[in-house]
Amino acid sequence: MYFLIFKKENRFHDENTSKIKELKNKFANIKNEEGFKSSKEKEKYRNKRKKEIAIETGVSVATLQTAHDKDTDGNALGYDKAIVVKDPTFDVNQKKRFQVIAKGNKTPMASVKGGIIQKKIDEPIEGKRIFFNPFKHHLFIDESGNAVKSVKGEVTVFNSAAYTNGEIEYYSREQGETLEVETENFKSGVSYKFETEKEKSDFELPEMDTLSQEQLIKYGLEFSVSTEKFSEGTESVLSNINPQRQRRTIAGHWKSLTDNWRIRAHQGIVDQYKSIDKYIGAEPYKLATMTHSSSGAIEGALNYGVPFLDKDGAIDLKDSTLGTGLFTRLEKLGKDLPIFLEWIAANRAKHLIGEGKETGLGDIKQVNIAIEDLSKGNEKLFNEVMKDVNVFRDAFLKIARDTGYLRQDAYNAWTGGAGYNFYIPFYRLLEDETGKSGPEAADRIINQPEVQKYVGSTLPVKDLFSNMLQNFNFLAEASLRNQAGLKTLEQGVPMGVTRKVDKPTKNSVFARNNGQKVHYEIDEPLVLQSLQSLNWGGWSNPAMSTLRNFKRYLTIGVTASPAFRLRNLIRDSIHSIAVSKISYNPLGNVMQGGKGFSLKGRKLSELRAKMAFGGGEIHFGHIYGDNPNATKMLLDRNIDLNTVMRYDGWTKGSKRFFKSKLGKGLDWWQEVGNTAENVNRAALYQQLKDKGIGHFEASYQARDLLNFSRHGANPAIRFLTQSIPFLNARIQGLDKMGRAFSQGQRAQLLTTLGAYSLASIGLYLAFKDDDDFKDREQWDRDTYHWFKLPGSETAFRIPRPFEVGAVGVMFERIMEQMVDDDVHGSLLAERALHVITETFAFDYKPQLITPMLEVYANKDTFTKRPVESMWMERLPPSERKYAYTSSAYVNTSKILELIPWKAIQFSPVQIEHLVQGYFGWVGSSAVQAISFSDYPRKLTQFTSAESPLFMGFVKSVPSVQTRYKTEFYEAMREMNEVNALMNLYMKNGDTDKAMKVYNKNKNLIAWRSTYTRTNTQIIKINRQIKFIEAQKNLSERERYEKVKQLNLLKAEIVRTLKNNVLAYEKTNDTRVKRPIWWK
Repeated sequence: MYFLIFKKENRFHDENTSKIKELKNKFANIKNEEGFKSSKEKEKYRNKRKKEIAIETGVSVATLQTAHDKDTDGNALGYDKAIVVKDPTFDVNQKKRFQVIAKGNKTPMASVKGGIIQKKIDEPIEGKRIFFNPFKHHLFIDESGNAVKSVKGEVTVFNSAAYTNGEIEYYSREQGETLEVETENFKSGVSYKFETEKEKSDFELPEMDTLSQEQLIKYGLEFSVSTEKFSEGTESVLSNINPQRQRRTIAGHWKSLTDNWRIRAHQGIVDQYKSIDKYIGAEPYKLATMTHSSSGAIEGALNYGVPFLDKDGAIDLKDSTLGTGLFTRLEKLGKDLPIFLEWIAANRAKHLIGEGKETGLGDIKQVNIAIEDLSKGNEKLFNEVMKDVNVFRDAFLKIARDTGYLRQDAYNAWTGGAGYNFYIPFYRLLEDETGKSGPEAADRIINQPEVQKYVGSTLPVKDLFSNMLQNFNFLAEASLRNQAGLKTLEQGVPMGVTRKVDKPTKNSVFARNNGQKVHYEIDEPLVLQSLQSLNWGGWSNPAMSTLRNFKRYLTIGVTASPAFRLRNLIRDSIHSIAVSKISYNPLGNVMQGGKGFSLKGRKLSELRAKMAFGGGEIHFGHIYGDNPNATKMLLDRNIDLNTVMRYDGWTKGSKRFFKSKLGKGLDWWQEVGNTAENVNRAALYQQLKDKGIGHFEASYQARDLLNFSRHGANPAIRFLTQSIPFLNARIQGLDKMGRAFSQGQRAQLLTTLGAYSLASIGLYLAFKDDDDFKDREQWDRDTYHWFKLPGSETAFRIPRPFEVGAVGVMFERIMEQMVDDDVHGSLLAERALHVITETFAFDYKPQLITPMLEVYANKDTFTKRPVESMWMERLPPSERKYAYTSSAYVNTSKILELIPWKAIQFSPVQIEHLVQGYFGWVGSSAVQAISFSDYPRKLTQFTSAESPLFMGFVKSVPSVQTRYKTEFYEAMREMNEVNALMNLYMKNGDTDKAMKVYNKNKNLIAWRSTYTRTNTQIIKINRQIKFIEAQKNLSERERYEKVKQLNLLKAEIVRTLKNNVLAYEKTNDTRVKRPIWWK
């Protein structure tokens, strides 16, 4: 065993003094050679020359290396040689490292332990670089910063680093962090390829694609080559069977399917860029993830100020430009904005005509006249605003240049005059509305298209303002995607994932560096899939658009509800504490975030502006998060309708009316939603910035609090997330909580889960014997916390967070099994399934068909209630309604009865279910608004204890709707089914089968007559309710109170029946014993 010792000293050692003299001269001459270079280039150049000198002379420069026999105290075998060792381990003496960085002592502290093969090298050094800096790292690291433990294979040790093409063994975080000796001012900055030793062991056998033929055979993944020879005829036959000579074993076939199945599954279901994080590193992964935030740069430029690209690759607000967004600068034009844009277009047309290009705007004489007429009296103003517009044009061009997408000479040409002072894109209005006019960034990360060159056209020009924003958006999208692609491809080279090639090949991809294509081949299929993952534009057909629209209708309809927005804020505040480094004070977080993200500060809040530019802000309701037209929809929301030309179809009278009457109110409500969605993000961003975290990382963490724009790459998953409301939000929420189990967040997550679960259990134990608590339906218990003040008739409901709340529900249900003898084990299984299917929204049915299926099945899949109650079955469809069913539903049902097609003769309650199922709160509110005859009745309801103004947070008790009623009707349905089946067997003379049904359902059959009598009582009460509703001499308040008392009587009758059944079964020991809950 030999040891190579590293110690920082600028000395030259060799027995041959002439070589030292020669070396010193060469080293001194480096300064003369490098005078024209920047500091970064200088350091790179010096290192390169040092390698050349060492290869040439056999002596290394700047760092002392010694080779020792057996151990570090053995005799030195030689100095300063570039040495090749075999199968080394990389060790750092942590106590001696502490002496070096804390006390300034110079002492050997790091070693490469391995067998020396060669003491002098004659060829250039190649391979993955492994190095160590005691002031930054407590272990050796590779170029990605991952801690290195050893190498299997040859390693060339040169200067203060090692180079290898061998197989690197990495430390896991679990192992590496135990070796660290922290000092006050120097914390180790190493990262880890694996979190735990188990994860590391799972990864030890490489993917099949990376194994040599010998390794495949060694691991039993391929059969060895057969040497058996056959006749010429047989060989001819065999040449057409498996011509590629595939020799894979059964184990090999299995491994090819299971290689990195976790990464494959995660990338397919949750995060299309996961393999970039796994195989290349966090930095390119985060850049790829944040490419979805490009629309925020456009919104920021329109509303807040001038963008620029910071050193970390994030778009940020330029200093001293807050409050000077493009909209603000254009306000001075007033109604002359369209004329100003047309004046720019005329000036650009003048330049293009001078170059001999067709513009479609007329000849040079006409254009000159237009320039003069359009600017008459406004010359100074127009020129001033033109400079403002060019500020934003130059800003987006600079972003394109700094990300490598645009060449420097192209940037100079676009910003240096020569006709571009009056630049506005001439994207055309196409006759085919499905055609694409103007540039679009490629949906994938790599292979971004070039900026289109103007070729001329006679077609009419589209809206000029839309054209300008489309151009800005293209530059932002293409630039961020190119930046992420270039960083991924470059950083993949030392990781052995990508290879740079001189020219394009069949399998190569490219990114742009200084505007020039740089080609790479990618050896890891999952990384290639990540870089080529498309947005959902691939299925932009009428069928998919229909599915997507129905999903969006419900999303908008639900998220527009005031109750939803308040519930969502409460849930997000708890979820944020569990999964991020935000403060433990939820109210404090909301106050801090709300202050920085307030409505009043929309144009003046620097925090909000920076989050918009950096991508830390997400628009409320995540309406557009996974829609391929997301950016266009966002831009449409920002464009004032008055700025759009006639022939673009936006100035129709109906849209003008809608905008003038409702626009301001809708904009205000949308801003309320945006603020509620982003207050916790804003608080996290601010808290991270206060800790010294940079803008890019703070924006990434704020967006990652729950990133709705992230989605899986699998086509089936994308189909589901684009057709099922809130499915992707649930997937991302689960994934975020799963990732929170990592080393850095685990303690805060477990603390939050533990505290929340204990509070949930405590609240259950406090009210478990309360009759009003027992009345609650099961879905309500799983969705809301419940409490009431002693002696009051008012209960309060607080929404549970989704993922964190699900954990609390499970612990609460387990506690219920322990303390309540009346609860069957089947209830725990049922509620666990509810947590999975509803709390996590794992529903495979597209929104287009779900409400209709529930109507035909007569069951609400969330509440488990029937859509139409059992007592309605004998009524004609148009009479199946409740006391407060809106008249619009009743009238619609009566109209449908006139159509001789039974399949569409829906009852009022069915129509109500369909409207709520497809359009949510917005649909229900719209129906109530047009039900004019219901206004007196609605007024009574709004001023009652059950007022919708309480938004479900406050409920009067006792409740009209109880779990006993739901269980009663469910039991009646089962009893009638069993009785009908038994009678059928008896009618057919099959007595044995009838007896089997009877013996299996004795309890149900024994109580059927009692349940039937109770149902008869309920039917009589329903008749009384209908009679009261028909009375004209009663006021709405009197009618309301009488109906309420009768409904409470129904609830009490059913509750009494349920208690009597339980008491009888306990007394007579006839109840089936409670099964063990885990069975």
